[in-house]
Amino acid sequence: KMNMKNIARFLYLRNKIRHILIPELEKIQKDAITHISELGADASDIQKYLSRKAERYLYINSVDTETVKMLKVDKVIAPILRREIIRLWLVKHGLGNSLTRALICRIDDLWKKPFNGKNVSHRKFSVVWRKKRLWLFM
Repeated sequence: KMNMKNIARFLYLRNKIRHILIPELEKIQKDAITHISELGADASDIQKYLSRKAERYLYINSVDTETVKMLKVDKVIAPILRREIIRLWLVKHGLGNSLTRALICRIDDLWKKPFNGKNVSHRKFSVVWRKKRLWLFM
């Protein structure tokens, strides 16, 4: 949430970056800001690509009914794609506001190191590993 204190802190940081950090970067390398901007655009493109791949994986490998929320897991998926699949799976079930990178990584650990009955619990939900699947309980 952005309250007045957070807004002031954000504006102060933004001004510091604009008036102090950017000029210093430009002194070090003439096109530093252009390179940083291009890197940001590349990161955005990679995120879009990963999201499309994750959505396709979910379409093929998830079962979602009123009573069952399950995700079949494949061991040979790159870690960055696994985490995006987990993120989208939870967002799909209305849990986007509860997500942090640490929580996604804990669920990813279930995927990487399967052990029946092992789970990750959160205030609003639990994810349990059972029979080569992740099960979501809300």
